[in-house]
Amino acid sequence: MAHQLNLAGDDRTLAQLALSHRILTSEQMAEAVAFRELQEEQGRLMTLEDVLLSRKMISELNLSRLRLLLEFRKRREPDRIFSKILMKNRLATPEQLETATRMQLKQFKEHRTLPSLADILVNMGVISPRRVEKVRKAVEAILKARESHEDEQQRESPDTCQCPSPSVCTDNSSLDGASDCESVFHGKYFDILVNGDATEAYLRVKGEARETIEPQEVLETLAQTGITQGLVDASEIREYLHGPSCGETRKIVAHGNLPKPGVPGSIRFPFQDSAGTPEIIGEERCVGLKDRGRVPQVKCGDVVAEVIPPLNGTNGVDVYGRVIPPPPCPVQRLFCGKGVERTPDGLRFHATIDGKPHLSPCGMLSVLPELVIEEDVSFETGNIMFDGRVEVRGVIQDGFRVECDELVAREISKATVEVNGSVTVYGGILGARIKSKGAVSAAHVHASRIEALGDVTVEKGIVESVIMTAGKCLIPRGKVIYSKVLAREGIEVGQVGSDRSVPCSLAFGFDPVTQRELETLKESISLKKNELHGVHETIAKLTDQMLKTEAKIGTLAQVQDRSSLQLSSIAKDLDSLKEAGDAQGVAEKQAQLLQLQDKIRNAELELDRLFQEQEESKGKIQEHQRHAVELRKAIESFQENWDILNDWAEAKKGPVAVTIYHSIASGTTVKGPGSSLVLEVPCSRVQIREDSPDGCHETVATVPMTKMKIYTLK
Repeated sequence: MAHQLNLAGDDRTLAQLALSHRILTSEQMAEAVAFRELQEEQGRLMTLEDVLLSRKMISELNLSRLRLLLEFRKRREPDRIFSKILMKNRLATPEQLETATRMQLKQFKEHRTLPSLADILVNMGVISPRRVEKVRKAVEAILKARESHEDEQQRESPDTCQCPSPSVCTDNSSLDGASDCESVFHGKYFDILVNGDATEAYLRVKGEARETIEPQEVLETLAQTGITQGLVDASEIREYLHGPSCGETRKIVAHGNLPKPGVPGSIRFPFQDSAGTPEIIGEERCVGLKDRGRVPQVKCGDVVAEVIPPLNGTNGVDVYGRVIPPPPCPVQRLFCGKGVERTPDGLRFHATIDGKPHLSPCGMLSVLPELVIEEDVSFETGNIMFDGRVEVRGVIQDGFRVECDELVAREISKATVEVNGSVTVYGGILGARIKSKGAVSAAHVHASRIEALGDVTVEKGIVESVIMTAGKCLIPRGKVIYSKVLAREGIEVGQVGSDRSVPCSLAFGFDPVTQRELETLKESISLKKNELHGVHETIAKLTDQMLKTEAKIGTLAQVQDRSSLQLSSIAKDLDSLKEAGDAQGVAEKQAQLLQLQDKIRNAELELDRLFQEQEESKGKIQEHQRHAVELRKAIESFQENWDILNDWAEAKKGPVAVTIYHSIASGTTVKGPGSSLVLEVPCSRVQIREDSPDGCHETVATVPMTKMKIYTLK
């Protein structure tokens, strides 16, 4: 049974793959398409993937599988044309092409990389590199002509997609999953094929050979090829062989079971940290800066977070009886910051001080002490450097500096602010320089430069400023005039530019803020490692000096021992000479005795000096060893912060766009990772984003074949 679905591009292909592989029923697909059309009527553009995931109609595993098939089809299409040209011109035999295709499929299945069929044939010695270039040019010409023809057809009539019934796969359809199938048995009358993940096996009958095929023969062939799981009954095969679709469709004769994904882990926060985050309120998308809710407070010993571990999924099995493990469940990562410690099992986080709990964008949990300044930050207060949350109930005046972990202020005027967390300004940011590792929100921004890892939210407008954020820039009811805005996760704004102002520059998909922070952390790690190396060298020198001092002490101790013996001997001789009345001998011995006593006294003084020097060296070594421990801890901390930030940056991927709720002036530049445009005419209520030529909304990380497109909001 076929179904008419109003889909185009990748959505169309994805639908047919989902149906042909029995991942979705035709009723489910019709429901998804109807929901997508309803969202379009309400002005929300959604891909079929977005619909299926948001309505939980498909798992991430099955969606990944479909994406893989889709990717394989796209990347194999030039190779199919390449093979036909080689066959037509007798540049390669069918056997050579089949061998090369098997090698290509094996590489794709094992490593998810698709080597060029041309490269494989060159390595096999089938065709020369020079001939390959000529054939490739012909392939490019065919693909270009095909795209032009498809574009013309789309302009003439709406796209509809004939989706095959999920119970069989059609050979004459390029969307039946054949591209990922491998033939495991070539017979005179029929073939056995297995799909890419070995979860389905197919019977393909050749020509009019069905009268000569017995169901038992098919089942025996399946057993010979090792296919033992989920076999269909002989009666079902017989019904297919005598049915009208035999020879035109392929019959599924064995199927495995896909693994069931587990339940991802989660984190429970007893507090609700909403005090620093403005809300986008209502359909008119107003920014609520006034009502932030109650500032959460915790006491020392309170539980500030609890990690709920993931539940593992269950294994699947392929048609060969091999176990297919479930995809690993994503683990929610949470890290200890200031004022927080975790239990040995890593599941509970406790406050070590009284204060306000704070969660950074990249998952660092802290409890911050608070400092409230009832007046302006001015000459009366001086610059503010505080490890915790600072609330300024006045204005941060011109020329002053504030460094803290979280900041709330009435207004910031030509000041420098560096904050490890969020910045909340109830009034304006005027001529300021702000660096934040969290979110920034304000009523309006003028002549300022803001760099943030979190979202930047402005109620009224941004004028003559530079905004750079790793999150979103949200001004849904405000204006951006004569400014540069770069937001990795996209921009939402009411109005951009005007007829009289200098054109604005908008960019999305870039993240210089995170990259700069990563480079700073990397540089800090390098500096600390160099310092640690210097400390180790100093310890080595002091240790060597101590060894030399110990050797000197040993030598002097021996001198003292010998001198003591000599002193005893001279004393005995002196007594004997006195008894004998040898005055001259007594005088000589007394002179020797005085000389020896001076030698012993000098040795004792030198020993005292060496012992003192040794104690000082020991103290210096211990001090440097403590410093080395501190440096190693600092290196570990910097490295952990680098890993956290890098993982957070890698996880923040997905389609982004510039959304204009009112108007955008001509001359505005819009840049994305793979393309850019300059608006020639003003537009109203539009969304600007990058799309690949075939309509895919995802940017390929290797070679971004994208084009900036403008869509009208409804």
